[in-house]
Amino acid sequence: IESPVDAPNSSIVGKETLLAKALPEHRIVGVKYKERIVWDRNARVDLVFNEPGIYQVMETYEEWKLERDRVQQWNRERQKAIADRIKRILGEEGYGQLQQLSSNLLQAEQDPKRSLKAEIENYVQQALALFRMV
Repeated sequence: IESPVDAPNSSIVGKETLLAKALPEHRIVGVKYKERIVWDRNARVDLVFNEPGIYQVMETYEEWKLERDRVQQWNRERQKAIADRIKRILGEEGYGQLQQLSSNLLQAEQDPKRSLKAEIENYVQQALALFRMV
């Protein structure tokens, strides 16, 4: 779960009234400052105790957010340009079929009973077939 530092403890048995104090440290997988991940156990990110340090993260947060937003906007524009190019190549019907293939692959990813490797191979073969038809 993701929760603010001052969230009330309503799920962990004990006397602590704040979730952050009641939560055992080994259960913490990540910490954010506003929207920025400053500590992540799995990715081995530590901006709290290592450089640049949490104070620097706090001081430069607005600059970081502006840059992150700029990169996200550039990515959205690039994705749209690529999608438009694919749509021009495949046509409306072919593009719709490719979208359906992509949707099916995303659903397969959520199903632990299905082989993701086989689903990806199938997706690639069908997508290539769509492009070969033009």
